[in-house]
Amino acid sequence: MSADERLKWESFVTPNLLGGDAGNFSFSVGRIKIGATDVFPTSNGVTALVGGNNVGKSATLMQLLEFIGDASGIPAAPKTVVKGIDLRKRGTSADLAAWLGVHSRFVSSQSSGTGFTHVGDGNLIAVDSAGMYWADYGANTVGGVWPWLVHYSDAARRLGMVQGTAQRRDISMHPAHPLHFLQDDAELLREFSELSERVFRQPLVLDRLSMETRLRVGAVSSPPPPIDAVSTEYTAELSKLPNLFDQGDGMKSLLGLLLPVMVGAYPVIIVDEPEAFLHPPQAFEAGRILANVAKDKQVQVIVATHDKNFLAGLLDAGVDVSVVRLERSGDETTAFQLHADELKELWRDPVLRYSNVLDGVFHRLVVIAEADPDCKFFAATLNDMEDEVELVAPANEVHFVPSNGKAGMAKMVSALRAVRVDVVATPDLDVLNDASLLKALVEAAGGDWGHIKPIYDRSTAHLQKRSTGATCGQVLALISAELERQQGSPWTQEVRDSLAPLMRTTQSPWDEVKKHGIAAFTGQSRQELKKLLLELEAIGIKCVEKGELERLAPDVTTSKGPRWLADALSAGAHKELAAREHVTRLVSSLLTTASENEPR
Repeated sequence: MSADERLKWESFVTPNLLGGDAGNFSFSVGRIKIGATDVFPTSNGVTALVGGNNVGKSATLMQLLEFIGDASGIPAAPKTVVKGIDLRKRGTSADLAAWLGVHSRFVSSQSSGTGFTHVGDGNLIAVDSAGMYWADYGANTVGGVWPWLVHYSDAARRLGMVQGTAQRRDISMHPAHPLHFLQDDAELLREFSELSERVFRQPLVLDRLSMETRLRVGAVSSPPPPIDAVSTEYTAELSKLPNLFDQGDGMKSLLGLLLPVMVGAYPVIIVDEPEAFLHPPQAFEAGRILANVAKDKQVQVIVATHDKNFLAGLLDAGVDVSVVRLERSGDETTAFQLHADELKELWRDPVLRYSNVLDGVFHRLVVIAEADPDCKFFAATLNDMEDEVELVAPANEVHFVPSNGKAGMAKMVSALRAVRVDVVATPDLDVLNDASLLKALVEAAGGDWGHIKPIYDRSTAHLQKRSTGATCGQVLALISAELERQQGSPWTQEVRDSLAPLMRTTQSPWDEVKKHGIAAFTGQSRQELKKLLLELEAIGIKCVEKGELERLAPDVTTSKGPRWLADALSAGAHKELAAREHVTRLVSSLLTTASENEPR
């Protein structure tokens, strides 16, 4: 803002609004009280509200906006979800006036009035009025100046944003719509077109010649002519390009979200379901772009989303992201927050980053198994059971996540429990072979290792000894048993590979646990094991009692490997009693807590 421009608007204000410094001004949401829980949105980053349908995500955004913009001067009326807020307001009314002088256009005319313009619709606010709202309406509202400080975007507003707008009657008039800003700023138009090309593979051209200012999709091969020498070739090409508002809702919605955000300078951006109408790759890009807006402009973004791809895009951008999961019980909504520093630490771990564990925040229950075949097998069993077992949620709301081994389970459980996702870990029974690994998993699940360890020690004492050397007779017996089990199969490399582990020089007692499950425990050890398994189940650790996945399908002759899952499903092993009993135990927490949490 030049000195002349500043003098222009300062001549219209009272003395208390003079001398401000735009650098001293800042505004953000510091706290949102959702039900009885306090949520602390990330200041310069993104806070994502997630959860099922009808838990209060959209209501939270709307009621937050009502609190911020309450212009009554009295405490806001009671809300169903948001019970209160704290705003971070830094700077005086004069500082706000200086900030508006930098980020809004000041106009003074007999026809339109006097004040700072609003980017979205060209409305004006008098400088004195803005200062009054800022200083006199309380610490936790900004009254009628909120549209200059907060951008709210839902699907309907986004679709309307790209419908085109009337040309200004006089080019000297202030911009009344974000498209007018593109008309005035060639660099901004270029950036916006490149963004469209990046996401939708289509550039944009601003139509300045029609009665409405509008965006067209595509490119014109003829060079843009001087404004006073428009060529017929250029006009003909431009007229053939389709209008943006005639394109699909996904393209219109995303560009309608980003247009005012790129043009304006809102300290707070609130977006409801930004992924609406978008395909998964585009939802990912939408998340990454919006996160970069937060990072580049140092603004606060609060979104409500149902989409795992959008959330992944947010995280991929490297900006501070906090996840708040909402649950609803009766008329009460409760929030559980995973703060940005916690989520960033989790995202650094490649096991979590390159798994689909965070998809779990969109599901009722997450089951963590050791490998992808385990997940697919258990999911098939659950789908087969769905019509016979009364679940409070469809099988597709149970999310199965592979941990790629036992070591990754604890981190995944911790991440999901932080936002109160119901989670069950189902390792093979030989997880008991590693006390430190089991301890980490117990503590991640919220259990007391000090209580569990004595039971663990008593149940595994007979197995905690050094492996013994195997005899030739023992190796022969193992190979014979395996060949007998596969005697109808052709002699293939896969069969030969299955024999290699049997020709070892040592024998561990844990091999029997893997092979026979709880049957490998006898006497007092077996009684202690049953106590241990009950303790683990109570905190969401439900071991495969048969030993390992393959033991749930004993009639499948294929050994471990890529073919096992297909052969097991083809044989219907997932429908057998052993598989059904295990999966019933996995979803038991969902069954037993249903009456307490409905509706969720």
